[in-house]
Amino acid sequence: VMLVDEYDKPLISNIFNPEIESMRALLSGFFDVIKASTDCVEFALITGETFSISHLVNNFEDISMYEAFVSLFGFTQKEVERYLSPLTKDSIDDKRDNKASYYETIKGMYGGYKFSPYQEEPLYNPLSISKFFLRGGREFDCYWHDTKIIKPYIPILKKLEGVRYEKLININSIVSFDVLELASSNLCESDYCSFLFQMGYLNIKSYDDDDNKLLTLVCPNKEVKSMDYFLIWLDFLFL
Repeated sequence: VMLVDEYDKPLISNIFNPEIESMRALLSGFFDVIKASTDCVEFALITGETFSISHLVNNFEDISMYEAFVSLFGFTQKEVERYLSPLTKDSIDDKRDNKASYYETIKGMYGGYKFSPYQEEPLYNPLSISKFFLRGGREFDCYWHDTKIIKPYIPILKKLEGVRYEKLININSIVSFDVLELASSNLCESDYCSFLFQMGYLNIKSYDDDDNKLLTLVCPNKEVKSMDYFLIWLDFLFL
């Protein structure tokens, strides 16, 4: 059994490094060793942005947009109420008369994620919703905007003014997107949207009834929408 977490970190952290192609070659060599040892591997799970995995290895199945597996990538409403809400029972009891409204507010702040065009129930961002309840279930802060998490992407995010809202994109653009294209000066809007979808800043709203390959992407929740304000002060933090 093998688990590789954030396999793409060396690439994402060095998108504008002139040596990135050699880094990808080195990472590809790592996967070549795994591929040659498949007889010894019963199960393998790799996490990370999916837009670069297909360029490194071709004997893994990308399940990130499969309806049967979407619940692996976030918390459902039932899971939040069963496992996280008890951490702040007093907070919820205080709002017992308006419990439904309380959960709707939480959902609007940290929920809304859909990874498959056919997914029925949106999911919660696991990091944000966990921190929200661990800190008492009262502070509706933007927990996902942790600078340690987002810092590698800042040079790219600064280019994305006006690209964070409702957009129509072909699903093939998302699947085939190559992370190294982000360093190009000739990026088109679908490239940016593919990156933002993989990063969680855009999310599937619906698919076209006449062409299910066409997806409408939107900002998933209020926490992500606050990125507008977040980008304003990035320059002051990382001069």
